[in-house]
Amino acid sequence: MTDEQLLRYSRHILLDEIGIEGQQRLLAAVAAAGAQAAAAQQQLAQAAVNGQRAARQRGLCCLSCRLS
Repeated sequence: MTDEQLLRYSRHILLDEIGIEGQQRLLAAVAAAGAQAAAAQQQLAQAAVNGQRAARQRGLCCLSCRLS
């Protein structure tokens, strides 16, 4: 793990449940997912944008609130 990664993920590493070994496994899993993860992220982001757009068209500021 690089120094930059250690700084970035330091909060995860400090957790007993994750630690440095767990963070390394998470990084490996994300790298293995590769293009599939990127495609899924794009689809989720688009769904969120579409949901917000539909909510605003119905007079809601978000999916759970009404504009005053």
